[in-house]
Amino acid sequence: MWTRVPRHVHQVSVGGRTSARKRSGRNAAYSSTSVYSIAFILLSIGEGCCRDNSLWVAMSRARKKPVQDRSRFMVDTILEAATRVFDDEGTAGTTNRIADLAGVSIGSLYQYFPNKQAILAELALRHLAESTATLLALCDRFDAEEPDRDEMVTAMVGTVVALNGHHPRAHAVMRELAPRTPELVAGFAALTEVLADRMIPHFVRTGTPESAAPMRARLLVASVDGQVHQLIAGASTADDRAALAAAIVAGLG
Repeated sequence: MWTRVPRHVHQVSVGGRTSARKRSGRNAAYSSTSVYSIAFILLSIGEGCCRDNSLWVAMSRARKKPVQDRSRFMVDTILEAATRVFDDEGTAGTTNRIADLAGVSIGSLYQYFPNKQAILAELALRHLAESTATLLALCDRFDAEEPDRDEMVTAMVGTVVALNGHHPRAHAVMRELAPRTPELVAGFAALTEVLADRMIPHFVRTGTPESAAPMRARLLVASVDGQVHQLIAGASTADDRAALAAAIVAGLG
């Protein structure tokens, strides 16, 4: 005959027999198994549904920063391997595959990156730094050479395509899964604002009314960024990237 075990009683297996003991405290109704199950579910849904949640963002931060040359080299190697894995396998790329390609143990990888999202966050920060330096240098060139509007648009589109085109599928994964950390959000917002501000005088110089120039500059920056990032994953060859850049320029004309 089956005997119903009260919810506040925790069953324990001892020597093949099942005994029961009372659990005390306000959480007596929940077994440790339930707690672990809930934690696992939260971690599992976090990757797919909680990319912008502050808890998930905190869990996706790098565990420690490399200090010595050897550790910096290891982190660089891990990130290079991650770029290749994401470019080859897309979102299916795993930390085990990354560690294997980098030639390090999974334990060594986890010393610096607790999960795949932390790797993507660091890749995104490095992409932001490279993009900022490259695009501000392009604006310096515009200031010095004063090209016409078509030349500026062509140069900006080509530069953004090049920044995202070396590993297009990896960049698509980064855009989809990298957690929106405060550093990334603020950094990309600042870059967009600076680029638009730098373009305003060039719009005025090439005939745009001064009152309309700020909006035109912001539309240009937003349009180039949005179109390149939406379409770059399909541009796997140099010819594809050239065709993409030409199509975007034509659409902005």
